[in-house]
Order: sequence, then C-alpha cells, then structure tokens
Amino acid sequence: MKDFKIWVVALVAMCGLNSCSEDCDHDFIEHDYTQELVGTWSVLGPESAETMVIKADGTVECTSVHEAEFFESTARYELSNNRMKLVWDDGTTDEGRLNVVKGSSFSLVVDEGTGAGYYFQYCHDDFSDEIVGSWLVQDEVSHQVWSYHADGTADCKKFYYVSASESFMPGTYKVVGDILFDTYQFDEETTVSYGARISFTPDGSVMKNTALYAEEDGVEEYVMDYLHIKPTPDLAGMEYAYSDCQISYVIGYDKEVELMGRTLNFDNLENWVLATILNEIFCQVDFPDADHFHYSSFQAPIVVEGHQMTVKMSEVVPTFKDVVFYTFQSMDSNQLQLCMDKAAFVNFFTNMQCKYLDEMDEQFDITDADAVDAIYNTLNNTLLCVRVNLVMDKVAE
Repeated sequence: MKDFKIWVVALVAMCGLNSCSEDCDHDFIEHDYTQELVGTWSVLGPESAETMVIKADGTVECTSVHEAEFFESTARYELSNNRMKLVWDDGTTDEGRLNVVKGSSFSLVVDEGTGAGYYFQYCHDDFSDEIVGSWLVQDEVSHQVWSYHADGTADCKKFYYVSASESFMPGTYKVVGDILFDTYQFDEETTVSYGARISFTPDGSVMKNTALYAEEDGVEEYVMDYLHIKPTPDLAGMEYAYSDCQISYVIGYDKEVELMGRTLNFDNLENWVLATILNEIFCQVDFPDADHFHYSSFQAPIVVEGHQMTVKMSEVVPTFKDVVFYTFQSMDSNQLQLCMDKAAFVNFFTNMQCKYLDEMDEQFDITDADAVDAIYNTLNNTLLCVRVNLVMDKVAE
C-alpha cells in the first residue's frame, strides 16, 4: 500500500531534479511543451480522483471527485518560458513551473515553497467503451451488480445476505481515460460520488477497480475485481462443471442436525465440510433447454427473471420447496455462479435431505408434507445465516 503523501513528495523531488528555474546559474532554454501536453492525464488520491484533458486548441477540460462531490470545469492555458498558466471558467488562475515527462507524467508547481500544484500521470487508454455492461462484485456481506449504460446512466443492485434485503441505487457515470466517476442517489436527499482508476483484462472479462482511502496510519489502496456478466443468464444447452465453493460464513446455533448422512453443527461447521457436500451434489449442472435445470439425478423446471433463477422443485415432488438462486453468467458464458442465501440454503437442503431419506429409510414418506416440514423447521431454526457462492466452469465441447 502506498502513502499518497509520500508519493507526491517523491514526484516533486523528481521534478526538481529534472528542471531548473530561469534565475539559476545554467543557461536557460525554453521548451515548447504543447505537443507533450496534449492528451488525457489523471491522478488518484484519498477519496478523490481527477482528470485533465488538454487540447491542442489551448483549452482544458477537468473532471474530478473530492470528498464525495462531483465537479466539472474548463480552462484556457498559456505556455511561456517553461511555465503554464491556467485561466479557469470562474475567473480564477493557477500559474507555475511546468515539468513534463513525455507520455508519462506532468506537474505544474504553483508554490515552490510547499511544492503545491498539479501532479498527473498520462492516460494511455480510454475505457469509456469497455465499461458499458453489467459487472458483478461480491464481498462477505453482499453481492452487487453495477450496470453502466451507453447513455451515461448507471445503477447498482445490492443483495445483503445477513438481512436478506435488497437495495437499488440509480445514478450516472463518466469515464475519462482510465478514471471512472460514479454518482449515485442513496435517498431523496443524499447523492454521493466516487472516483477510481480502472483497468481491464485483455479479454475484457474482468474490470479492476482501484481506489485510495485515508486511514489513521496512512493511505490504503483498495482493489476490487468486477466480473463482466450478462444482464440476464442465457442458459439453454449449457453444461457446467463444479469448480469452487466460496463460503463467506455459516452462522447457526450450537445444535446437531442430520444432513445427508452427516451430523453437522452450524455453530462450528468448517467450510470444507459444506463444500464437500455441495461438490457431491453439483459436480455438474446441465440446462437441457431454457426451462430446465439438471444436477446429479434430479431435474426440475426453472424460471429465470433477471438474475434470479427459481428451481421449481415442487413441480417434481409436490412436498418439496422451490429454491431461488441468484445466478450470474459471464459474458463469454465460460463461468456460472449460483449464490445461496439462508432461504435458498434451507429450502434446497430440505429437499436433498428428504430425497436422501427416501432412498435410505424405508419408513420415510417423501409425500408426507408434515414430515418434510419437520426437516425444514429443524434446518430453519438451527441456521441463522449463510452465504454460499458456487462457481461453475463451462464444460468444453
């Protein structure tokens, strides 16, 4: 993690070593920096980001986020004697010593004593087209779908696993070079803006989002990976093999429950035990058509609405519970993620326990609704919350 203040001081020192003022002992040579300056420049700071687009016609467009507020401004610039003067649209001016490393960085030192000024790095990329689409990011408490539309609007849909609640935030965005500016409406009175540096994998499947935040011991760098996903899964004819099980937490009471031949305690359940069970069930999932879901020896109709896939298990066995998975499919269809909250987990494993008992216990009647509800109640009253993400890879044709 870099301390942003240290980075700025180092850059000021570097600039000082590569330039001198007009009144130094060396012969002064004026350089025309116009060609080196034209382009897009950016800087990322704690809770802030800024871009400057410098044009050959002598104008500047500046976009920034500072303390959660979004700003846009314009200026005209003048170059003379290795100095730059910015005349902003509000009438204010900034002027100072100019230092340019072509294709790398530039600084405009407006206060030689403190080193205060503008410090930017050159943007070699413009990601305004790459960002359009839907992107999935997950943390321990939620999954979030960030959608960026070609008209400059955006929205964020979040699902919180602990509270089993959802939220929706409309917003707008702007990409300048490699900086993403987001502005979202939290409620009727609160609008918050963010700034982050973004980059993409060569195939465009993952967007890396980097932001800086001030902490007590300095500045921390936070990096999040966003998976490019389809707005609605297109599953017909797809086959996926189990790859990984991501379990953020399993929280429950200190009670033993029987589940598919194992005795579990959700108060101290190790993740690998649950991962093993899920691997056995979901070793491969198939979608014979757009309306059916097949895994292990069980097949059921499905209904897909947005990112929610409802597996209609009750249509196969009337006493079974329907299961709602949050379903995310990568844009290239190579990866499928099935996310389970408590409701999905309890319903699904109620069905699986009933199926297991139907095969192993002659006394168990899978058509007995009271017997099925007894298993459901045991799981539901023992488990407090869970967050499970099944990662599936497309089976090669």
